[in-house]
Amino acid sequence: MIVIIAISLGLIFLKPRGIINFDRFEGEDLFIAQREGALNCMTTFKLKPNNKFKERSVCFGISEVRGNYEIKNDTIFFSNVSVTRGSEEYYKFGILKKSKYRDEKAFFRYRSGSDSIGHELWIKKNEIMN
Repeated sequence: MIVIIAISLGLIFLKPRGIINFDRFEGEDLFIAQREGALNCMTTFKLKPNNKFKERSVCFGISEVRGNYEIKNDTIFFSNVSVTRGSEEYYKFGILKKSKYRDEKAFFRYRSGSDSIGHELWIKKNEIMN
C-alpha cells in the first residue's frame, strides 16, 4: 500500500498536469484567444490547422464546444458546432478588430448579424490572420 501511495504522489509531483497531453493529438494551435472573467472563470478559444476549433470554458465546471471554421477575408465562420452543457446555441462568426479596453486587436464573436455588442476575447497567439 505504501508503494502505491508513493508512486501516486511521485506522479502527481512530476506530472501535475497529467501524464497524457490530449491537446497534442489535436494538432498545433494556430490561433489562441482567451479571457478571464469574474471569479477566475476562464474561456479559451483555439483554432487548429485542420479547420477545427475548440473552446473550453472553466467556471464552476468545465464545458467544451467543438466545431469547424472557415475564414473569409477578416471573418471566421463557425459550422458543425457541438455544444455541451449549459448552452443551446453558439456564435455564428467572429472578427478581429480593435479592442474596447486595450490598444491592440481582439477577437469578437457574434451570435448573429444583428448582434452589435459581441463577446471579446484577447488574442494570445495569431498565426492565421492579421
